[in-house]
Amino acid sequence: MLVRIHVGPDGHVTDVDLLETSGFERLDTAALAAVRRWRFDPRLVAGQAVAGTFDHRVVFVLEQPGSR
Repeated sequence: MLVRIHVGPDGHVTDVDLLETSGFERLDTAALAAVRRWRFDPRLVAGQAVAGTFDHRVVFVLEQPGSR
């Protein structure tokens, strides 16, 4: 799935847009909720923290229980 992440100058995610679905609503919902909890180092312009936006591909890896 592909998401667009909006990050505020404090490094917190302010919004997430779903650009491309995984094809499974439950996976999309879980991934969007997880991305909203992420934190980033803010983008700096002339030494000042500013808001930024970028696209990120979320990749799912399914494992069978006990496979680790």
